[in-house]
Amino acid sequence: MFKFYFFNGNREGYINSACEKYVEIKSDPSEMIEDNPKMKAYEVTEEVIKAINSEHYKFIRVNLANGDMVGHTGNIKSAIIAAETVNECVNKIVDSVINNNGIAIVTADHGNLEDMSLEWQTSHTCNPVMFNIIDPQYKEEYNINYELNNPGLGNIAATILNLLGFEKPEGYKKSLIKFVI
Repeated sequence: MFKFYFFNGNREGYINSACEKYVEIKSDPSEMIEDNPKMKAYEVTEEVIKAINSEHYKFIRVNLANGDMVGHTGNIKSAIIAAETVNECVNKIVDSVINNNGIAIVTADHGNLEDMSLEWQTSHTCNPVMFNIIDPQYKEEYNINYELNNPGLGNIAATILNLLGFEKPEGYKKSLIKFVI
């Protein structure tokens, strides 16, 4: 497993250092974000693509934080640059995943940039966020699980486990996908 920063319930540090590798690209100071909306997205993307191309990892998690961090500034011009940067970087990462016969999931944990109207919304929104599975080898072996009443972030862990070939542990919320029997 290759992880970027933290993915363990907002806890830093390894759960099992034999199975995890963290790569941190040091961020610029917060006061620089408004004037540097690209942040370190290109550097992060470069590291992710290296990891994908190494074919050493079964799971890579990356956080491109531009939308979140720049959204808090309320600067619409910077927000547009941040969104364009993340779009470019996500496209490069997904292309690399596809070229390596992997599966990519693209989502967010909350909204922020999408509501920078005249009120200059600078806090996280409660708007729905997209959840995309990009699986170039998809052969209709799974479908969206329409039986879920209120799907959300809590369903993603089981979904990732299913895509990796595992069943969810007891106590996890249901997967966003169902395998066709």
